Amino acid sequence: MATVLNVIFNVLVIGWSLSPWFFAAYLCAAAVIAAGILTARGKIVRKSAGAQEAQSAVQNRLFDGWDTLLIGNRYNWSRWKEVFGRTVDKAEKTETQYRFSNNILSLLIMVGSIFPMILVVLWTLADSAGNVGRMTSVIVTLPRQVSNIQYLSVIVEYVTELVGIREKVRNIDHAASAVEKENQYHGTIRWENLRFSSGDVEFRFENVENFLEFLKDCAEEERYGRILITGTNGSGKTTVLMRIKEYFGDRAYLFPNHTRLFFEDSNKKEYSTGQRLRANVEEVLDRMKDPSVRLFLFDEWNANLDEENQKEISEYIDRLAKRGLILEVRNKEV
Repeated sequence: MATVLNVIFNVLVIGWSLSPWFFAAYLCAAAVIAAGILTARGKIVRKSAGAQEAQSAVQNRLFDGWDTLLIGNRYNWSRWKEVFGRTVDKAEKTETQYRFSNNILSLLIMVGSIFPMILVVLWTLADSAGNVGRMTSVIVTLPRQVSNIQYLSVIVEYVTELVGIREKVRNIDHAASAVEKENQYHGTIRWENLRFSSGDVEFRFENVENFLEFLKDCAEEERYGRILITGTNGSGKTTVLMRIKEYFGDRAYLFPNHTRLFFEDSNKKEYSTGQRLRANVEEVLDRMKDPSVRLFLFDEWNANLDEENQKEISEYIDRLAKRGLILEVRNKEV
């Protein structure tokens, strides 16, 4: 505000002491600045939105990485690191382009705005050729004119930056919407309430040690297939899967329920729940070639899926069961 008042005061003094044409020159400069900003506003907004979206993409990828890191699936982690690097590079590039574009637009607007003032100064000097006193007054005020130009340059930069900032503020909600509450897996396991079945065969375990030893033998002997874990609510079905993942580490692959686990294909577009899970399982089938992974854990994978999606995804899981042992928690029969 002080800068604007300073410019107005200087214009009044110069216009009153030298020539009313200076008023006209500064009015033209103000009109050029206003027209330039209005004309460039769309470009500034687009560049700002692009930079903000790129920054939001980095933030989203960080959220993906957090769940991916906690779950500990090596495949998802390696894919996340690669894509995150590309996302950061894109964000840096778009931010640089936005800054460069802003500076160029400010420069062009500034050049256009000072043109009327230069014309008036030159005309006044030429008109004062025979009047030493008036010419001296014009020359004496030149530093003040330069100061005005500098002040106007600052104003133009502030305004163009403000347009971009307003667009970024508008997009904060978009970035914040990427924040999802993390699932917390905790609790006890009530082994007496749990059932483990593979077809018509049922298994019972008294504690986690016996269960993990059984899975270890299955993995080493390559006994594959699907084991369904059932039990009453609160019996610890999800906790069982988390204990398996904790014990086996990279040798177990966990498909958790409701997390931001990173997959390259399903993160490229908007999918329904069924489409996303199908794409994720298919990606693991086609791209994850780690032979050390012998256990695949599915936590309530058929929740909120219609019958058609359940059957189709179950077929994918059957294919996956030829490569490892499937342990799954379902909230309804398939």
